Amino acid sequence: MLATIRTAAAVAIVRCLLPAAEPLPNAIVNRSYAARLRVAGSPACATNQPVFQILSGALPPGIRLEAGGEIEGQASQAGIFRFSTITRTACSSEARDWLLTVRGAPILAANLSEVELRVGEPGALIVEASWPDLPYTVENPAGWLRAVPARGRTPPARSALAGDRIELIAGQPGETELSISAWRAAGPLRVRIRAR
Repeated sequence: MLATIRTAAAVAIVRCLLPAAEPLPNAIVNRSYAARLRVAGSPACATNQPVFQILSGALPPGIRLEAGGEIEGQASQAGIFRFSTITRTACSSEARDWLLTVRGAPILAANLSEVELRVGEPGALIVEASWPDLPYTVENPAGWLRAVPARGRTPPARSALAGDRIELIAGQPGETELSISAWRAAGPLRVRIRAR
């Protein structure tokens, strides 16, 4: 939005504060959630604090919007929630549409619970999750086993891939357990590896 600021010396056109176009992070049912709506624009309006209000739609039950732009709480229901805010400053007001997705906690799965390898020959494990594009980590306590994720994330939404591939190669015989975990997932996924 453009605003005209009149001074004794001149008339200037400046860009007023607008809600920034950052998407909201997903929320998880029955877990604490916190996000902050931000504004971007000219410092001409930055001298007073912007005030945010819900204009239409609704946040998920259990989540609230504070006047300063903080979104906080614990969602009690999964779903996709659409709402609009109005942001007011001394020199402008601007509306913006938002989307907040609330999901259940991510669930990790692998195509195998045990992997048999031959020393020096490559093997693989496929990791998938109930959330698309979910970053995960692999803890490998064995120095003799190389475990390298292709992306370190599950496939994005609408991908033709079933999961992310972890390349495995054993340098010597042995047994170990890989632990695969993701942010806010129910618990680590454990996969037993045997090399002969």
